[in-house]
Amino acid sequence: MPELARALQAGGYALIFRHGRTDWRTSDQLPQRTFDDRRTQRNLSEEGREQGRKTGEAFGALGIVFGEVYSSPYFRARDFAELVTAREPVVTFKLLGDDQTGINGHRELLSKLPAPGTNTFLSGHQYAVTEMGFVRMNELEEGSCLVFKPNGDTQRLEIVAHLSHADLLALPAEARLR
Repeated sequence: MPELARALQAGGYALIFRHGRTDWRTSDQLPQRTFDDRRTQRNLSEEGREQGRKTGEAFGALGIVFGEVYSSPYFRARDFAELVTAREPVVTFKLLGDDQTGINGHRELLSKLPAPGTNTFLSGHQYAVTEMGFVRMNELEEGSCLVFKPNGDTQRLEIVAHLSHADLLALPAEARLR
């Protein structure tokens, strides 16, 4: 993984995260009519908030820079993006759903080339990446991510890594071993 850490330091990747751990004692009120009321949604647990902070610290220790930061409209995804990047994300419906609209939105954002020296941060859910065949259902744990190498082609997405939260936290230590 030291190679991956060095690659991310150079930029040019898109990282799509499944939001951090949530409080499963609450559930989303579906269909979600508005995304403005966090009381109608499952939110990050304190463990999920800590995952976000620790992930942000790991990226900061490595000097990994995020250019664009996107999030689904759910507060759990927004909050996670902000905790990791210390920036307010651009909220987009493109990171919702397992229907064709959501899949196309994911493809668009994952194929978009980041600005030189930066990576793109996406905070969403597991459904669309499952439907696209990159992971099986429940294989993308809360707080973990998939790393893609964008090439501008929405139909030829190149997955580079699947990182658990533990893998993410290990990146700085492994990078020092080089």
